[in-house]
Amino acid sequence: MNKQYAVIGLGQLGASICTELSNMGCEVLAIDTDRDKVNDFSGIVTQAVETDSTDEKVLQTLGIRNFDHVIVAISRNIQASILTTLLLKEAGVKEIWAKAQNDYHNGFCANWEQTRLSVRRNISSFSFNCAIYVLFSVLIT
Repeated sequence: MNKQYAVIGLGQLGASICTELSNMGCEVLAIDTDRDKVNDFSGIVTQAVETDSTDEKVLQTLGIRNFDHVIVAISRNIQASILTTLLLKEAGVKEIWAKAQNDYHNGFCANWEQTRLSVRRNISSFSFNCAIYVLFSVLIT
C-alpha cells in the first residue's frame, strides 16, 4: 500500500516536497490558505485544498490523522505553524515534520515526540537541496 502524505504550506519547501512526492507516484494532499498556490498544485497532487490548517474541525474533516506523514511547511506565520503542529499531534498523526522558523521554534517543536525538524529558513540553496534529499530518504523508506 502506498504511503499517504499531507503537506501544509505551499511555499518553497512545501512546493518542492509536493512536486517530488507526486513525481514519485505518492498520494499527496496539499493544503494552503493561498487560493492561487492551491490552484497551481491542483493538477500536480492527488488533492489540493484551500483552508486554514489551524482549524481543528477542518483537519478532522480531511482525515489528517490517517496520513502516514504530515509536513508542516508554513513559512510566514510561526503561530500558525506551531498551532498546526500541536493540532496534528493531538489528532494522533504518527509522523510530523515541521519547518522551523528560528532556533526558538526549533527547540519548541523538538520537545514533541513525533515531530521531526526538516530545515530552517535562511539557508543556502545547497543546504536546502541537501535537506530535501535527507527528508526524502527518510520519508520514502
